[in-house]
Amino acid sequence: AVKDGKIVLAPNARAWALRNAFAGVVNVMGLYFGTKECYYIMAGVAIWREFFDILEAFLDGDTDKVFYPSKIPAGKFPPMIYFPPWAVLMVGNLATLYMIYSAE
Repeated sequence: AVKDGKIVLAPNARAWALRNAFAGVVNVMGLYFGTKECYYIMAGVAIWREFFDILEAFLDGDTDKVFYPSKIPAGKFPPMIYFPPWAVLMVGNLATLYMIYSAE
């Protein structure tokens, strides 16, 4: 598919939010089973998702959303004014992974 004059690979995976749905399923399963290994998988999926969002932004030359908050248009989900920068989300994911690792 072509978007803004560029060829987009795997447009269906991006457009249908497949990564978000997969992360949601993994989180529900991890919370249901509740083992440390499940929490590792949950953190790994979150890190994987953020990493590829950040990588895609760097490859497209659009690093503003990586380092700066993004304004969310009125009436859109989630109901907050700004979405945090992706780098902040990645730091949170890595901190979560560290807390899981250091838990007894």
